[in-house]
Amino acid sequence: MDASRLINILAQQSKIYSFLIDLSKQMQEAIKINKIKEIDSLIKVQMALVMKLSSYEKKRIKVAKEISSEINVDPNDLTITKVKNYLDNKQYQSLENLEAELDSNITTLAEINNTNKLLINNGLDLIEFSLNLLGGSDSVVYNKQGEVKKNQMIDEKV
Repeated sequence: MDASRLINILAQQSKIYSFLIDLSKQMQEAIKINKIKEIDSLIKVQMALVMKLSSYEKKRIKVAKEISSEINVDPNDLTITKVKNYLDNKQYQSLENLEAELDSNITTLAEINNTNKLLINNGLDLIEFSLNLLGGSDSVVYNKQGEVKKNQMIDEKV
């Protein structure tokens, strides 16, 4: 069996994950120093890469179905381990290396994105706290007409 198409697709996906890791690290730095325009720009690049990754995933699924019929395995049960059993040493090693690389890339990307999520949530919490602190309190204040007015440090008319 020849798995070169599958190997090529997985190699392309691994490259995209590597790019996404680099972008996520850049995003983390931009989040830390609050560079909104840079964050927006990085998000656009990430979205383009995710779309490309999706395209490769569709190709991978198609090739996996072809391989599953070739080796007579249900497509839902096909794994890299099962495919490796039908390969020569060179393709076996290539697939083995790609499997480890993809696993590492996906794990790293998930960790960076979780950190980025925490940074964003902490920033939002700080903004909400600041707005609540400046925007009012629970004490009651009356205006000249005797109507209840919320006590605020910021004039909403501004």
